[in-house]
Amino acid sequence: TGGNIAVLQMTGILNLKQMGAKGDNETDDTLAIQAAYDYFAGASKQGVIFGASGTYLHSGINTKINVLLTGDGYSSSGTIFKLLPNSDTHSFTTQTATFTQFEGFRNLKINGNKLNQGAGAWDGLSAYRWDIANILQDVAFSDCSGAGIRFDNTGTLTGNVLLDTCIFNRCDDSAIYVDGPVACLTLRECAVEGNGGATGSNITLKDLNNISSVNLLHCRGELRATASGGGARQVLLDNCNGALLNVEGGDFILGAEFLEMFKVITSTAQIRLNGQVLPSSGYPANPDDIIINDVIGGVNLTYTDLTSKGREVNWNSEPFYYTSLTGANPVFGKYMDKAGNTWTHTGSNSSPQGVVSANVGSLHTRTSGGTAGCLYQKVSGTGTTGWLPV
Repeated sequence: TGGNIAVLQMTGILNLKQMGAKGDNETDDTLAIQAAYDYFAGASKQGVIFGASGTYLHSGINTKINVLLTGDGYSSSGTIFKLLPNSDTHSFTTQTATFTQFEGFRNLKINGNKLNQGAGAWDGLSAYRWDIANILQDVAFSDCSGAGIRFDNTGTLTGNVLLDTCIFNRCDDSAIYVDGPVACLTLRECAVEGNGGATGSNITLKDLNNISSVNLLHCRGELRATASGGGARQVLLDNCNGALLNVEGGDFILGAEFLEMFKVITSTAQIRLNGQVLPSSGYPANPDDIIINDVIGGVNLTYTDLTSKGREVNWNSEPFYYTSLTGANPVFGKYMDKAGNTWTHTGSNSSPQGVVSANVGSLHTRTSGGTAGCLYQKVSGTGTTGWLPV
């Protein structure tokens, strides 16, 4: 109406309830929500759409560039956008003509209402070439029959993408599905909990390239029983062509459907881990639980290899190594080549002879010094003998 446009011209904000939306969890609010997006597109203006607390039912929305959708938070008493039964479409879909820029979502929840949809994988947000200058902050994605967010980057490389303090629950085809290369995708303090069903993954990275990087910074990943969303692994790296997955800090919990923490298939990928809690309460790890399942390299890293909460792992960067600075003979570095051959660099205040078991080629630093020297090398055998000072 004319009054609403006057308010918009003063504030740059369209209030959905002033546009006729009810947000009462009963009324179909599709037309009001879409009209707000279309106004900004038609006027070639940047603007904000605000949804006050309530549940806005809709049958799928086409977003527009230069528009931010925001609300009163993603709690049950906040702002919820819920897909109507039998809509059989994505909740929000960006344009598909060119890169998606200068739009976003903040302080709201997107509910895919998957139990009341027909066959198909319907995403919470289907984002085409989602690029720089977009906002995804304090958004919850839940109950999607597809992915919470699907980044469709097919055929091109997108720029820097940031998800900030977002939450994903019970999305059947991963919380986040990245299809195609991205220069830098960062999840900061996000939670991905129970996504992927009985055999899927919390996060799926597919068809990336060797200049792609994905960063999980202080995130929480939880795998659950199928009835609670499932999740057989935290991250699947499928045909990533040497792309880098960097995981810094965070808390990762195993679940009833657990197969492995990270899985690499089709082509190589690099994985760097630093300072994770692996795993936490609920499903304590068995010694042979797989942290990294590198199908391409034919090598696994198991939980037995990671005994310290403070650790560093570099996988598939030549060579692989990790650290475990605990115990009487701390491991300064353990190295593994692509064939699975390992050697270590350990240390203590005494000679390793008869004490430290290692493979030929390994090193040991004697921190107390002495006339016998400070550095030893394993020159023969497979047990605790065969060490000689260098």
